[in-house]
Amino acid sequence: MIELVVVMNRVPEVTAAGVRKAEEAATSARELIAKLAEERAPVLSGELEGSIGIEGEDVVVASPHALFVEFGTVFMAAEPFLMPSVKDGERLLDVLMASALA
Repeated sequence: MIELVVVMNRVPEVTAAGVRKAEEAATSARELIAKLAEERAPVLSGELEGSIGIEGEDVVVASPHALFVEFGTVFMAAEPFLMPSVKDGERLLDVLMASALA
């Protein structure tokens, strides 16, 4: 019975550590996504690349023409830069979360 009490007393500590590791993993993934998106963004004037950043828990692209570049138009082929970066960030997050839970 004493062992159960010791384990139960550690639940908040273990939970807090897990939450901290999850937050660190999410931050690392967000930073990677933003960095990769900046590197992959096509550059004419640098405006698109410079509009990529992190606001709170989101990776944002503030450029008004980012959607057209990412998905293309009837006049221009798509040049995806954000979605491939998100997929790479998701893979990193999976790895980091798995190691945090191990």
